[in-house]
Amino acid sequence: MSSPDCAIGCAAGTAVFCPHFGIPKGRQPNLFCGGCKIQNLDYPAQLEQKKLRLEELFAPFWKNPITVRPSPQTRFYRNKMEFSFARQVAKRNDDGSLEFETAFGLKSAGRWDRVVNLSECGIFSLRSGELIAAVRKWAHKSGEEFYDLRKRTGSLRQLLCREGKNTGEMMFALYCAKSLGDDRAFADTILKIHLNATVLCGINDGLSDVAHTREFRVLSGSGVMAEKISAGDKTISVKISPRSFFQTNTNAAAMLYTLARNMAREIRPPVIYDLYGGAGLFSIACSDFAQKCVCVESVADAVFDGRANAGANGAGNVEFHTVSAEEFLSAPRPELKEAFCIADPPRSGFHPKALAGLIENKPPRLLYISCNPESLARDLKALTQSYRIDFVEGFDLFPHTPHVETAAALSLV
Repeated sequence: MSSPDCAIGCAAGTAVFCPHFGIPKGRQPNLFCGGCKIQNLDYPAQLEQKKLRLEELFAPFWKNPITVRPSPQTRFYRNKMEFSFARQVAKRNDDGSLEFETAFGLKSAGRWDRVVNLSECGIFSLRSGELIAAVRKWAHKSGEEFYDLRKRTGSLRQLLCREGKNTGEMMFALYCAKSLGDDRAFADTILKIHLNATVLCGINDGLSDVAHTREFRVLSGSGVMAEKISAGDKTISVKISPRSFFQTNTNAAAMLYTLARNMAREIRPPVIYDLYGGAGLFSIACSDFAQKCVCVESVADAVFDGRANAGANGAGNVEFHTVSAEEFLSAPRPELKEAFCIADPPRSGFHPKALAGLIENKPPRLLYISCNPESLARDLKALTQSYRIDFVEGFDLFPHTPHVETAAALSLV
């Protein structure tokens, strides 16, 4: 059912499935969730829009048509969601006084300081509505203050939720600006819905609105979440901690691991370098086709998980380096000259020093995976001075949003 306040494009009869979807008109504030911005398009039209965007963006480098592989699921596909608590202005009265409200949900479209009170989320979990209602009820009953982003007051800030799409395991991490009076009641609220969930709580007293904490307390469960992901003919078992990076669409990300594994099988390199490697899943996926895999990742928690995951999957030839890619590549790396290199940098793309180091070392084959095609296109300007592009392909890890994952395979000229 579409909102009566929607602009043209989300009227009845379109693909809209969420009551919180809408296209804001002018400066109309906090009516709509900022998540699924192209939900009003049928899924084939979404894929076509992303395909055309990639073909236009990469036209200076690649003249062939680009395929965008669809996500295996377009509903309830996300394995991670961060919901926010907020105390915010509800309205300004004629006399200039303000009325306030509390909200629990996702950020409003185009607003950093406003949260939409969600009743459900059609891209996260089938039971998200039940979860959201229960947490909101607990929060009001607890007497804890919702966080005010402008005044920097209050306690309740964010709730990180993770779901193992192939194991059914759940994880919930509550971020608070200060210690809760009764965190056991929060844990009990979660466990009534997800009996065996891992539940954690951490202090986030920083100025940034990013969900962050120096340390978690485990209120229930093991403190990690188990998941399984396919890489073609290989299944990888992983343990995920709350701070680890993991592709948010598990079963669509499997296509990326399969691609990397197939390339490694074809190349059979002596060594694989996995830059911005996270918990080492690309290394683990490809480890049986190389003598050694070198995973480079700056986040210590991800490396800790990676070592455990490598051991659990019999990938004893994966070595991990807890260091930034730019620092790692600032030193000579002779092995890179005969390596298959896989790189999955953040949205900003390669750090300039890392890109310069990579080009200096000249690995013969490179698979560049990007969640931001604009960053990839920028880096290709430098890479194509030394490399030819073998193929570019899109992977829709983010249905109903404008985002698209892109993979480019390159060979040294």
